[in-house]
Amino acid sequence: MGIKIALLFGVLVSLFVGIVCVVWPERVQEYALRWSSQGIGKVNPFFDWMKTRSYILTLRIIGVMAIGAVILLLFIIIKESKK
Repeated sequence: MGIKIALLFGVLVSLFVGIVCVVWPERVQEYALRWSSQGIGKVNPFFDWMKTRSYILTLRIIGVMAIGAVILLLFIIIKESKK
């Protein structure tokens, strides 16, 4: 039972991250830039890249891949449960 709850939690988190990265990549970029401009984030080697449009494109690609992984995992779970 515990493994099913952990799996469900992981799937829901992945789905949430995927949706956020696809729908609101600009907000994710703002949050990441705000966090990286303080504290230890100042030594972030990707800070300049995070300011570009390619970072937003990368966030969208990550979001699509996360949603795709969730769909694939749900397909496998449903297919295995029918056996």
